[in-house]
Amino acid sequence: MPLTKVSKNNNGAFQLTFQNGTEIETAILVLAIPCSAYESINFEDGIIPDQKLEAIQKVQYGANAKIIVPFATAPAATTGLVGDEIISFFDQAQQLLTVYYTGTTSLFSPQTIANSYNQARPMIERGFENYPSFTPPIYAKDEAGLSYDGPVGYSWPNDPYAKGTYSYIAKGQENVLTATVEENDEVFKTLFAPLHQNLYFAGEHTSILFDVPGTMEAACESGERIARAILQRLKML
Repeated sequence: MPLTKVSKNNNGAFQLTFQNGTEIETAILVLAIPCSAYESINFEDGIIPDQKLEAIQKVQYGANAKIIVPFATAPAATTGLVGDEIISFFDQAQQLLTVYYTGTTSLFSPQTIANSYNQARPMIERGFENYPSFTPPIYAKDEAGLSYDGPVGYSWPNDPYAKGTYSYIAKGQENVLTATVEENDEVFKTLFAPLHQNLYFAGEHTSILFDVPGTMEAACESGERIARAILQRLKML
């Protein structure tokens, strides 16, 4: 459920308000959401300093989408194909073709996903043998991949909870997104350092693994590091 407001009670605990009206009180808060979602949340004055909040909201995200196409028989040639805004590559082990959309082509919806798929078909049919007969792609839901038996795709820029794919360092953000600080034997990006020992930031955008930004590895690193930080904080109480 989308978070809409973060405030504090008289006892100093965080009060979280969600879109459906649910309210939850918590002593420790971990924000593991994309920076693109912060603009939709009302943070009470003093929760996050204005300058820090403004910098977080300026973190940029990629505009990417995917359509996965299962093959009954793997093609003999599996070389990746690159177009202006469409890239495709084949997973030999799973016999799955990934059609990767960037830029404006990534902005498809459940209603327009078939149009985007058709846009890539001529290139893919030339490059891959045994290309499956056309089956309209399905826009993915929150279900396991095995529940789909045909092409399935998703646009993360059109996801209201993500509003993009992976974070990246945009022009002018080189310093703010690479500066680090050490607290209690843990290293944090300065922008995402803990606040008051009870507000923490997690997610690939907060990771200190600068060689693999925007990855699942970066997200896991951030989660493990924040867990250690919280445990250290609890030991100090």
